[in-house]
Amino acid sequence: MYFLQPYSLLLLIFPILLFIYSLMSKKQTLESIFSADILKTICVDSHVLSTSLKYRLFLLTIILFIIALAQPITKHSHSSQTCQSVPLVIALDISKSMLKDDVYPNRLEFALLKIESIMKSNFNLRVGLLLFGDDAFVAHPLSEDKASLLFIAQSIDYSKIMQKSTNPFAALEGAQIMLKNYKKKNLLILSDIADINTKDFNLSVYRVGITPHHTYSFDDINIIMKKLQKESQTEDISGENKNTIQLFYFPLLLALLLLLFIYTYGLELKNRGINLIVSLIVLSFSTHSKASILDFYYLLDAKKSFEERRYSSALLSYKKLSKTQEVYYNIATTQYKLELYDKAIKNYEKSLGVDAIFNAKIYYNIANAYAKQTKLHLAKKYYKKSLLLAKDSDAQENLSKIKLILSNQKHKNSKEDKYKLPQRISIQKQALKEGLSSKYTVSLTKVVLNQEERLLKKLKEQKPIIYLQKLNITRRSKNVLQD
Repeated sequence: MYFLQPYSLLLLIFPILLFIYSLMSKKQTLESIFSADILKTICVDSHVLSTSLKYRLFLLTIILFIIALAQPITKHSHSSQTCQSVPLVIALDISKSMLKDDVYPNRLEFALLKIESIMKSNFNLRVGLLLFGDDAFVAHPLSEDKASLLFIAQSIDYSKIMQKSTNPFAALEGAQIMLKNYKKKNLLILSDIADINTKDFNLSVYRVGITPHHTYSFDDINIIMKKLQKESQTEDISGENKNTIQLFYFPLLLALLLLLFIYTYGLELKNRGINLIVSLIVLSFSTHSKASILDFYYLLDAKKSFEERRYSSALLSYKKLSKTQEVYYNIATTQYKLELYDKAIKNYEKSLGVDAIFNAKIYYNIANAYAKQTKLHLAKKYYKKSLLLAKDSDAQENLSKIKLILSNQKHKNSKEDKYKLPQRISIQKQALKEGLSSKYTVSLTKVVLNQEERLLKKLKEQKPIIYLQKLNITRRSKNVLQD
C-alpha cells in the first residue's frame, strides 16, 4: 500500500499529538481546549459518553479524514490483461548494399517504410532504433513515443553514414546493451543479410529480409507484432503497471460513522429529530467531499492518459467528472483525437461560454472537425465565426485554403456535362474509399494541422541535426553472406 498524496500525512502531526496528550493526561477534557461558547455549539448533551471520550473520538475522526485525503491505494496483480508495453529494438542495416534499387525505391527506403508501419500501428510498444553496419549506433533510445522515433528515422541523412559492410554482431551486441534493464529482450533486424547466428545472445530475434526474394507486403511485420503482443499478455504485470485499488473509502466511511456516533449516541427522544437533521447535513457535506476527491482523481487520470495518448482511457475518465464547461471541452478534444468528429462537435458546442477568446478557439476546433469530415461549407462557416471573435493566423490560412478548394470545385463542376455529373461523383467517392490519392484529397490534408503536426512540420523544414551514439562492439564478422 502507498499514498498518492503522501505530503498530506504531515497534517497528522497535530491531531496525533493532541490524541497522545489526551491519553497521558487524566484531566484532559474538551473544556481545556475549547471555550465554553464553542463547546455549547459543537457538543451534544449526553450522559452516556464522557467529554474526554468524545474529544478523543473527535481527534480520531480528524486523523481518519486526513488519511482519506492522502488517498491510500494498493496494487492488484490478478489481471487477465497486461498494460505493460513490449520492449523492442529495431536494428536497421546501413551498409552500402542497402542502397541497391532492386527493391522499390531501394532497400533502405523500403526498410524505412516497414518501420513507419510499426510506428503507426496500435501495438503497445516501448521501441528503440539501432543503426548497424561495421559498428552500431543508437539513433533513438527505448521509448513509447513512436512519433518521435519515426521522425528521427525519416530525418537522418543516411548518405553520410553508410558503411562498407555488415556486421550482424553489431546489431546483436547493440540490442543487448539497449535492453539490459528489461526482462524481455526483443530484437527486430531489417537487413539484406542471409543468416544470423544468435546462439550466444539472450535475445528473441526476429528478422525481416529486405531483398527482391521477399514479398512487398507488410504481413511479416503484422505477424511479428501480434506474436510479441501475445507473448507479453502471458506475463504477470510488474512494477507500476499493476492495477491499483483505491482504499480511501474505508477511512472516510469510518470517520463518518464516528461522527454519526458522537452526535447521536445516548440522545433523548425529543432531541433525535434535530440530531437526525444535523447528521444528514454532515453526511451531505461528506458526500460532496467524496465526489470532489473522486473528481480530482479522475481528472489526474484523464490528463495522464491524454498525455500518454491513451485517448480511450482519457475519455472514460473525463466522462466520470462533473460536467462543466472545461470538462465538455476536454471530452470534445479527446473525441476529436479518436476521430469521433460528430460527438466532438456536440460537446464543443456545449462548452461555449462568455469568453470570446475561448469561444473563438472552440469554433476553430469545430471547423477543423468539419474539415476532417470534408464538410467544407460548414468548416468555412465556423472558421469565419472564429475569426470574428479573435484574429488567428492558422484559422485565416485554413479559411483561405478552404475557399480555394471550394472555388476550384465549383469551377470544375461548372465545366462538367450535367448528364455525366452523377457518374463522376460516384467515381470520386469510390476512389476516395479505396484510398487513392487525388489533388483534392492532398490539398485537404494540408488544411487542418494540430499543434503536434505543426511542430513536426517545422522541424522537418529545418532539417535538424541528428546525433548518433556509437556503441562499443567487441565481436566482428567477416564474409557475411548478403542476398
